Amino acid sequence: MKAPINTEFDDYAFLLRDDGESGYFSSNRENMNDDVYSFEYAYPEFVGCQENYKPFMCYLIEETNLTYIDSLPLAYIWDYGDGTTANGFKNEHCYADTGFYEIKLNIIDTLTGVTYATISDMELLIEKPNQPYITSPDTLIMNDEALFSSIESTFDGFEIEEWFWGMGGEKNLRGADVNYAFDRPGNYQIKLLALSIPDESGFQQKSCVYKNILIVENELELEILREMKVEEEIIEEEIVLNYDYLEDEIVEADHIEESIIEEAVESTYYVEVAEAEEPMALDDPFFEKIKHEITERYHLEDSTYVYSVGQAKEVFALWDIYKEVLDSGYVSAIVKQDRIAAFKDETEKVGFSEPENEREEWNRTITDFANIQFDNNSSKIKTESLGSLDYIAAMMSIEEEFDLKIDAYTDDKGNDNYNKTLSERRATAVKKYLLRKGIDPKRLISLGHGEANPISSNETELGRAINRRVEFEIHMDLIKFKLE
Repeated sequence: MKAPINTEFDDYAFLLRDDGESGYFSSNRENMNDDVYSFEYAYPEFVGCQENYKPFMCYLIEETNLTYIDSLPLAYIWDYGDGTTANGFKNEHCYADTGFYEIKLNIIDTLTGVTYATISDMELLIEKPNQPYITSPDTLIMNDEALFSSIESTFDGFEIEEWFWGMGGEKNLRGADVNYAFDRPGNYQIKLLALSIPDESGFQQKSCVYKNILIVENELELEILREMKVEEEIIEEEIVLNYDYLEDEIVEADHIEESIIEEAVESTYYVEVAEAEEPMALDDPFFEKIKHEITERYHLEDSTYVYSVGQAKEVFALWDIYKEVLDSGYVSAIVKQDRIAAFKDETEKVGFSEPENEREEWNRTITDFANIQFDNNSSKIKTESLGSLDYIAAMMSIEEEFDLKIDAYTDDKGNDNYNKTLSERRATAVKKYLLRKGIDPKRLISLGHGEANPISSNETELGRAINRRVEFEIHMDLIKFKLE
């Protein structure tokens, strides 16, 4: 046996108790006198535990900014971003797996079968918790043994050596699955801790979750609780059918877990005629059948030039222009939606660029605030990094001509695909935080590069920590203009 049981002294008469975690042995390790020592297994501390949860998979998705018009030959089709579609302004949808989904509402011209408009463009990220998960009953009868399992835990880049359970302060247990009975009624907080396989330096990662359960005295109390839960679900079902949802409201009914609605924003709509990687002359023969003023706009996010006609605050106000353009042979014409502020920025600003030395100075300044930290194997931004992002958001609000490029990187631990996905999620998390601070999405580009372009060695923990980074770059030289 290893120390501290077996040492260079005379250690003997080892006795292990029936629990397998405590016992006695004899030793002359102190003053060369034979003494009896007791021992017990040292459990790791259950610290930093997060609440036990599963990702929301079912959503109520609805469009509230449009008024249904039955006089036009249009159908309303939601594209959920996972290969499935549904008709109508409001639908319930359950996703089969976690991932990133782009949700759109396509308005279809039923006479031609082509898309009249694509609006309500929303992004939904369903992430795996990347932590332990406790599978167990929520309520138990006192002295009834129940199974507590880790089988539904989800991890990426975390090889587990051992599982530990904290049974509400009563007892600690080991194993992926344990059976346990509580001998007193009350509320208990169960904890599950996963300990990783040690790395080359002997360091072990920990991940911990907790779950609250209720222990009752008898079957009668349990039955009363079940009846109360059924009554609550009936009331919640009525709310699902009749309530005007607010954004991101959580609904506890069985078949629907969260509500998503298109954010109510002041928008403008236009008929997109063409899109090109290089600018086109407005007297190009391609446009000769267009009888309306053509606007050229530069899209920052995908670096394309968009040519459109018409502008309105209501999507259906462009129906006549759309039909006229379509009948003129522009079969790819489609109505697009944009925020009014972004639309003005892209169509009315005159091209400009700042001196190179001035841009370099701004980039040096913003680099001082680029140390954005994340939870391990997660895209959740750590609290201590929010101050830096708040500063960047404030600077972007003051300097409205600035556009910001966000580049996220990882170290070389894990496979290439995982690192690429993780870096993309982290870049998106930074972008979404800045969006919540009021920064126009047209001014932000987020990219994930995985383990590419390391700036330090990946052979040491310090070097890997340096490579796990977010970089920012300010742009002021992107040309945005309106052609008369």
